Parts: sequence; structure tokens; C-alpha cells
Amino acid sequence: MDAEMKKRLRHHEDMYLRRLFGMLAQMAKADGKVVDAADDGSTVHLAAGVYPVDTEVFVNKKITVRSDDGRGAAIIRRSDKGPDTRVLTLDHAGARLEDLAITGGRIPEDQVNYDLNPNNCGGGIRIGANGGWVVGCVITNNSTTSLGD
Repeated sequence: MDAEMKKRLRHHEDMYLRRLFGMLAQMAKADGKVVDAADDGSTVHLAAGVYPVDTEVFVNKKITVRSDDGRGAAIIRRSDKGPDTRVLTLDHAGARLEDLAITGGRIPEDQVNYDLNPNNCGGGIRIGANGGWVVGCVITNNSTTSLGD
């Protein structure tokens, strides 16, 4: 097989994998099932599109969730159908979000106890005690009545 044929084959494999991960995330409504199913140390590739979450997604293992189509092209947002909730919590030193857009997260006032509890922080993303990385992400239109976007 010549180099051009290998390049085209790799391109088709990449496109297939992007579509597959995109479909899996859509089928799971990005509610964490894809993240839960990912093996420790793996990368979840999201194609351009909107991935609504009905419940908060917890990333508590060493995985990377990445937009493959450029900064902000894969949008993870709180679903209008679900309750008011934060979009994501990272709670592992190896948990990593790259080039995603995070939007629509909301922690309403009736869920805030004003005692500087870290669970009140971050309507869009909260980084727990075990850490995590947010790299090149666009975080907009999230709210909490306590501490942070």
C-alpha cells in the first residue's frame, strides 16, 4: 500500500472514529456514560456539535475529553430538560478537558448554603480536591449564586 493510500485510509478511520464518538455521546446525551465507559488513561474525542447533559458529569479518573474540531466546536451544555445543575466536575489529577465549550450550568440559590462549601463553586466546572486540568476551553453563560462561573 502506497503512502497516499495509507493517508486516505487513516483519514477515513479518523472520520469514522470522530463520528462514532459523536454518536455515542449523543446517544448517551453526554450524561457521563461515555466518560464512565472510557478506560483510565484514554481520550474521548468529541466531534463538533452540542452535547446536552441532563445531570452533572463527574470525571474522576485519568482521561482526556477533547474537541477534535477546534476550540469550542464541541459544546457541552446543561440540558433544558434536566434540573439546574453544574455541567462538569473534575476530581482526578489526570482528568483533562481540552478545547471544549462549557455552557448553561447553573447552581440555583436554593442549593447554596453560603458557608464557602466548595460544592457551591462553579456553575460550569468545579475542580475537586483531587484536581484536574482545563486547557483551552471556552466557559461561558454559567452561573451560581455563590462562588464562580
